[in-house]
Amino acid sequence: MYGYLNHRLSGADQEPAYDRRSTPDDDPTTPLQSDESDDSDEEEELHGRSLSISPATLANALEINDIHDRNGLASVQLNEFLTDLVQKEYVWKLKKRDIKRFTSEVTGKIADTYGGSIPKEINKEVLIESLPTEQCFLVQIGHKVQSSSFIKCWQNYDVDGSGYIEIKEIRLLVKDYAQVAGEDISGHRLNRAIEQMMKDLDTNHDGKIELEELTQLMNVENNFMKNFCGRQHLHRKDFDRIFSHYDTDGQECLEKSEVMALINDILKHLETSGKNVPIPLLQKTYAQVMKICDENNSDTIQKRELALLLSCFNLE
Repeated sequence: MYGYLNHRLSGADQEPAYDRRSTPDDDPTTPLQSDESDDSDEEEELHGRSLSISPATLANALEINDIHDRNGLASVQLNEFLTDLVQKEYVWKLKKRDIKRFTSEVTGKIADTYGGSIPKEINKEVLIESLPTEQCFLVQIGHKVQSSSFIKCWQNYDVDGSGYIEIKEIRLLVKDYAQVAGEDISGHRLNRAIEQMMKDLDTNHDGKIELEELTQLMNVENNFMKNFCGRQHLHRKDFDRIFSHYDTDGQECLEKSEVMALINDILKHLETSGKNVPIPLLQKTYAQVMKICDENNSDTIQKRELALLLSCFNLE
């Protein structure tokens, strides 16, 4: 982890402590209230209101439940995990109806992703995307992330699609990084954090972050396609494994970030000696591949189109 944030800042840098006991109508800068305050009114205000999970709480829950190492969660543990998660997010005692509503909504989203029924093992990516949390692509910071999640993260911060994460976009990256750490930084603290991140990541000193440089911040999985490059023939089970690996959201099709991750992994092995493909080249290759392989013009790759996609590259 990088030293952009210091949890023990003192003096003028010290930020006041806040928590999530305030309701949406409260001033977000209201300091912590005494524990002697009456929670009954807050409980009534909570009823019927959508519950959400902060990136910091989610990151901590993924860590302590070993979800990173296991790359998912057993379905028998889902209810306990969700109950514990929402109780840690909200510091007052939740009513049973609120917890039940929260767990039911998340469970329903997970079931919908898997076509109506929840498997024995829930994929980490599916679990994260099903939770009502502010979209933060850094909740897996410091842990292995799948290549499609890495590409999706890149697309989130490369707002203008230039192929680089530039200063104005790096501000968003640093703020999200702070969010995961449970901090809210601004002003000179934010500027110092940006300077430190650029110093650590911008290895060619061009004032912007490239895809390969971002891997210093995110621990991307080993290249999955190395298992298949060099083979003269791929069997049906190989196609199934490849499709399942890159279909991280379980939608039975490969969307743009998933297709780009697959192409990036292939080219990393065949062309760039293990390094990530520069985004402009990756975008150009993606466009060419989709023009050939997206037979039904769905802007996705279906399982039956995967063989055609792989045939665009000489994997032997």
